[in-house]
Amino acid sequence: MVWPIFVPLAIVLSALVVAFNRLAVPTQPWSALGALAAFVFAGVWFALNLPMASEYIVAIRDPGIYMVTGANIAVTGGSPIDVRQASQLAELSPTITEKLGVFATSSDGITRLQGSNGYPAMVAIGFWVAGVEGGTSTNLVIGAVALIALYGLARRVVGPVWALVPSVLMGASMPFTYLSRTSYTEILATLVVLAGSTVLLSALRSQRTTQFVLAGALIASAALTRIDGALAFTGASFGLVLIALGAGRAVSVSRPLTNIVAFSAAGWLIIGLGALDLVLNTPRYLSDLGSMPQLLWLGTAIVSVVLIAVSALPLARRGPWAPRTTKRVAIGGAVIVAGLFIYWVSRPLWMTNHFISHPSYQRAVEALQAQDGLPLDGSQSYDEYTLWWFAWYFGWPLLLGAIVGITLWLYRAVSDHKPEWIVLIAVAAASAMLYFNVVSVTPDQIWAFRRVLPVITPTLLIAFAFALAVWWRRGRVSRWLALGTLAVSGALTLSPWGQIFFETEAGSQASEISAICDAVEEIQVDVVAIASANLPANYAPTVRTMCDVQVVTVSGGSRDDLRLLADATDGKLAALTFGADALDWTATPSEATATTTVKYWNRHLLMTPRTTNLTVREAFVGSVNSDGSVTPAN
Repeated sequence: MVWPIFVPLAIVLSALVVAFNRLAVPTQPWSALGALAAFVFAGVWFALNLPMASEYIVAIRDPGIYMVTGANIAVTGGSPIDVRQASQLAELSPTITEKLGVFATSSDGITRLQGSNGYPAMVAIGFWVAGVEGGTSTNLVIGAVALIALYGLARRVVGPVWALVPSVLMGASMPFTYLSRTSYTEILATLVVLAGSTVLLSALRSQRTTQFVLAGALIASAALTRIDGALAFTGASFGLVLIALGAGRAVSVSRPLTNIVAFSAAGWLIIGLGALDLVLNTPRYLSDLGSMPQLLWLGTAIVSVVLIAVSALPLARRGPWAPRTTKRVAIGGAVIVAGLFIYWVSRPLWMTNHFISHPSYQRAVEALQAQDGLPLDGSQSYDEYTLWWFAWYFGWPLLLGAIVGITLWLYRAVSDHKPEWIVLIAVAAASAMLYFNVVSVTPDQIWAFRRVLPVITPTLLIAFAFALAVWWRRGRVSRWLALGTLAVSGALTLSPWGQIFFETEAGSQASEISAICDAVEEIQVDVVAIASANLPANYAPTVRTMCDVQVVTVSGGSRDDLRLLADATDGKLAALTFGADALDWTATPSEATATTTVKYWNRHLLMTPRTTNLTVREAFVGSVNSDGSVTPAN
């Protein structure tokens, strides 16, 4: 029922975008070969990682939550999970619950998980195309396109050859690869911000209003995937404010207000849609975040108002600054950027932050500290290490080169009258000023790196390539320095990998849930009763959405409770347990419905993941008889 609407609409929208927003790229030597190399690398990267696509389909952390939400959208067309029938069944006994793990059920019998629905909707497309396997591989498809998008943006800054550097390094890195294999929203956010930044760069050169509309909508689309997605739009708007004030401008602009209003209106339309999604579909999640979303939206609104106001002034239509003013601003901006990075890099030597206050998060941090032999202090948030993370995953030469590069990049953006470069740096600056200072996430690796991936990491990699390109043009010795730095950085980017490259995060769970759903479908039931004994955390939402059945959890697998449920469902009831002893079988199961070996990457606070932990479990499915006994499905 979806494809007759979805496919034609996608074709029409794509055609309109191409027709009205063609992005001209100046032809340069090696342009065609560079683009071909970028596409080939993205394809090889996808094929290489596809066998290790994560099967994180249990809602114990964000990836599992998004996968479960995507499955529900694929089946029902929406993210709220209907548990009304299960709620009625739960009234039969106090030891029966309709609750899907830790997620609360509202008074209307609906369970809502958390987060925006933009990314889960993409996962739903994967489910439509290829079932569970399609859902788990969706993010790798997005990741491959993001690598191409990074190349497309970078070649507008450093040319078609050096643009391969950020794309290849990001694809080779552990953070991007891990987050692409697993269902994290940051990869889609990376893609839309890169695409929007590329369009905005072209819009600033062409001054076409349609391109400003598309740029605003694309950059703001990050707000459809993440609660903090408006940050990129805020940064872009701030960069446009600087341009309106004259920074980097080489010529006068005839209609700045028209284009700025178009950019802002398109962006706010998308941000409003993202906010509406949260209000309607996950109101409790929005409430749990307190004032943070409102403050972010308010800050974005203030910057947008300032942008429109400044663009309406005659100042926004004037030509370039005087050469002396340009020089002073360029030097001043470069000094400020260099000073900020020196401050951020030096912090672990003299600063210890304590921003974790929630007891459950403190306990999680203390457990990781005890694991790694660190002093126990659950309030320690490790924000001071945010820039060191780049050194852990990419090496110190790349980090230092990126710092030099972004300082030179900003200087050249102002002094060489490249206003589009100012906007690119400003997009990343908004995220950096927040997350380099307060990362606002449990600081275990590789989980925490996702805060700095979508905008900051691509920008620093482009800055590194910018520094290499500058060194390359300075003579033979500098060329060898550039090549040597690149070679060492490439090796250090690969160095965190080892055997863990071949380990699938949460592996084998897709085949497990497929076997469970097949067994349930064969029994032809409407409800599954899950025994609570040995039940993996938050497994009930997975069964509810991926098997498309109502689910109740029975404390201990009580035979009396199963008898009551069998009577209430007219015998259309299956039982699921992860411990055979929890149920009264009519005959001992000859084998488990699914035997699963699940591996998770081990987490650390001050080092990259290197090893995995392993769990083996067995799932048994059977049909429930009228007396509460269970007949094995197999």
